[in-house]
Amino acid sequence: METFKYLAGIIFLFVGIEMSSVYMPRLKDATKNYTKGVVFSLIGLVLLNLVNATLVANVVPDGKMELSNITQPILIYCHILGLPTIIANIFSFMVFIGVLLQLSAWVTGPSKTIIQVARDGLLPPKFKFHRQNEYGVSRNVVLTQSIIISLFALLYGVMEDVNTVFLTLTNATTIIYSIVYILIAIALIKLRKEQPDAPRPYRIGKKGNSKAFTVTTMLILSIIIVVIATLGSSTWIIGVLVSLITIIMFVTPLIINKFKKDAWLTETKKDLEVHGDNF
Repeated sequence: METFKYLAGIIFLFVGIEMSSVYMPRLKDATKNYTKGVVFSLIGLVLLNLVNATLVANVVPDGKMELSNITQPILIYCHILGLPTIIANIFSFMVFIGVLLQLSAWVTGPSKTIIQVARDGLLPPKFKFHRQNEYGVSRNVVLTQSIIISLFALLYGVMEDVNTVFLTLTNATTIIYSIVYILIAIALIKLRKEQPDAPRPYRIGKKGNSKAFTVTTMLILSIIIVVIATLGSSTWIIGVLVSLITIIMFVTPLIINKFKKDAWLTETKKDLEVHGDNF
């Protein structure tokens, strides 16, 4: 039961892969090629992580895993094989480059989405989220992301166990993602019922809705199991922090939507007409 607290962390390896869809406009025949790319990516991700997990499990002592220290197994390999520890530094630099590439999708994806949401009048114009630069990125969105992430990072300074902080943030992020996936699944079911004949390039099932409803039901049940298993097997501190972060991040958009005004759309359009599409 103790190991279930890492379940959300494992799921976190696979969430967010849909953010790569921001590159779809650059693909030739995106309807086919994007789907193939996601499938190949998932297969490679699963295989690489299984191999790596097996290797790490054979060298890291039981109960000594340092979740926030990605170089731990590399240092152990160097010690066992008698290799210079500078290899760990080279590995860290390669990870740094990989994370930067990953963040390019994780940053620009939400930025493009929020820009469109703001231009539809669903966010206060004073946030300036509707403005974008010549690269299609909203500076205010990126700044907001940076501030929120920095606030979360402060947990490393107020909590003694670094592993606990890492696990808390990872689990909270995964559960927030899972809530969004549930909303997407519900939206899919609703649209299938209300607009059964609408063109769908990525349609689940060639005919009818049974396959789509089965997939969405399995998705929702899987997410519920992950959330219950993760929170149920975690310590009360992790459980409280994960629940608190999740509630704040989930409720904040609902509050903004509750106080939405028609004037937001008018002010946003006026600002775009004065300054143009790019700022």
